[in-house]
Amino acid sequence: MEELLQKSLEKRVDFKDKELQNITFFQYLIMIYDYETAKFIQDSFGYDAEIIHLNALAALQMFDNQYLRQHEWAPILFQQFSSH
Repeated sequence: MEELLQKSLEKRVDFKDKELQNITFFQYLIMIYDYETAKFIQDSFGYDAEIIHLNALAALQMFDNQYLRQHEWAPILFQQFSSH
């Protein structure tokens, strides 16, 4: 799942912001993967507001921010807590 989201972030450069604003994140996922993979990602979340209702640009920005927080700060925090 994480690899699929990471790839979706990387594929963003293939689209203009205006294009991403005019489609949902689910439509974007279908474009870069296929319907079955998009549906798998949707079902994996347990809630689908971000996938169905957000435009692709907003969703990608949100996921990118969450991904960066999770992967940049988590190791730093873990090191700080594990050293005490």
